[in-house]
Amino acid sequence: MRAEIHRPMVRILERVGQQVRALGIAREQEWATVAALMNYIVDVAAQNAANGQNASKRGIDREEFLGSIADAWLQFDQREYPFTHSVAELLPFHDDRVDFLSGIDLILNGIDAAKRRQR
Repeated sequence: MRAEIHRPMVRILERVGQQVRALGIAREQEWATVAALMNYIVDVAAQNAANGQNASKRGIDREEFLGSIADAWLQFDQREYPFTHSVAELLPFHDDRVDFLSGIDLILNGIDAAKRRQR
């Protein structure tokens, strides 16, 4: 019975694994590739869910919540955190879906590059 609690994750693993296998990468690279994709997918989903719950608990909308984070980032020393300062104004308005898909694209491009190196 305890194995049943793992079934949803195994289903995701299987779907991602099948897609990675269809890309034709070397068998010895399949697990690392699937693990990277799985970690990315699950971690981003968890982070977005936590952010949504946090904003909801505080009774503020997403843009306001992210704006408060951006304001906090701007309090850090700009010399020590130049990148953080440069993107703070973008944070409240960024699109999580676009960012997520960009991350998938980066991983897939890495898979493609690894496949080319195998040849």
